[in-house]
Parts: sequence; structure tokens; C-alpha cells
Amino acid sequence: MRKAVVFSVIAWLYALLWSTFPLLGWSTYALEGPKTWCCVLWQSSEKSVAAFVIVLFVFCFLVPFMIMGYCYGALFLVVKRIGSKTGINPKSSAGKAISRSVIEAVVENEKTTEVPLYS
Repeated sequence: MRKAVVFSVIAWLYALLWSTFPLLGWSTYALEGPKTWCCVLWQSSEKSVAAFVIVLFVFCFLVPFMIMGYCYGALFLVVKRIGSKTGINPKSSAGKAISRSVIEAVVENEKTTEVPLYS
């Protein structure tokens, strides 16, 4: 539980870091859509703004995407290894029942788990 809170705080601080750069002068925010929300100015021809958009894309999309891909790939390999050790065929009815039970247990745990505000 403590790791989840720590990683949540890290994610919020990471987002805060990247959202403050336009406030400090690297790129800028602009109104978008029906002029009711703002976002990073994407359509400027200035080199500093284009550089910010590229860096933002890399560090706020590609890097998190690659981390998630690595984590899900590692999880897949662990589950595959455990499945091969137990000898249960995941396509059999027993394998499907076990998979369903695991998914239901995870979903139920998420519903009942409360994150304390203060620890």
C-alpha cells in the first residue's frame, strides 16, 4: 500500500514539473476548442515551442508508454512461467476458470481497498 502512495505522489510531482515549464517561459498555454480550456501551444512555429512539444511527447508519452509496456511484458512472463509450472492449459476450462477467479479477486480487492489519506 505504501508503494502505491509513493508512486502516486511521484506521478503527481512529475506531472506538476512538466506543467510548470510553460508558466516559467518554455512554451506557453493557449485557449483551445470553444475557448473554455487551455493546453500547451502546439501550433507555434517558434523553435523553443517546437522543442518543448517534442520533449513533452518523449517524456510524458513515450517514456511512460515504454515503462508500462515493460511492466506488462514482465507480468505476462511471470504469469506464463507460473502457468507452465502448474501444468494448467490456459485454454482449458480449468485454466479459464482460474483466470476468471484471479480477475474477480483483483477487481473485488480494488473495490474494497481503501487508501488512507494520512498514514
